[in-house]
Amino acid sequence: MRQLFQEQPSLTGPIIEHRHAEELAVIDGILRDYPAIIEWVLQDLQRGLCGHWGREGMTADQVLRAALLKQMERWSYDELHFHLLDSLTYRGFTGFGWTDPVPGRSTLQRNIKRITEATWHAVNQTLLGHAKKERVENGRKVRVDATVTETTIHPPRVSGSTSGSGTSAPASRAGSRSSSAVSASTDARGAGLPASPATSGPPSWLPTS
Repeated sequence: MRQLFQEQPSLTGPIIEHRHAEELAVIDGILRDYPAIIEWVLQDLQRGLCGHWGREGMTADQVLRAALLKQMERWSYDELHFHLLDSLTYRGFTGFGWTDPVPGRSTLQRNIKRITEATWHAVNQTLLGHAKKERVENGRKVRVDATVTETTIHPPRVSGSTSGSGTSAPASRAGSRSSSAVSASTDARGAGLPASPATSGPPSWLPTS
């Protein structure tokens, strides 16, 4: 049966004197001030399952905090698993004591992915309301992540076509120039004039037999 919180976690250490640990302490306080957030996550975890049977698994609070850590640090699930095993600070933040077993990568992924988009939207609205209340943020501006990432698609090229044939613009222009040169050469021969150097054979600087 799922629980909201771990009732009595095993030994957890004090908060260390570090800026990142202080940030986690602030986040911890906000989550405690809004217990409805944990309720929403619990509903997602129990959706479609019988809540009175099976192993207890991760609490809703642990799932949410692990998800927040993963998002803040941009970790993979494997990295999240490692840091929960390795760091007493992260263990304390997520509610795992020193002697508590930490869920594996696949368990972390399975639980975090059960949090629905609607829940994340509600969490965001709650935190935005908190920020307005504390005069931290007014919510009138949005920061968009425009990080460039490598993909497997081909590099961009000049688009354009001739009569919808799909030929790119550079190739189309080169073909037009070639056609014009051939036409000019043909006209010159017909008029008894010397052919254009561009169509009179190999350049003069190439050796001839």
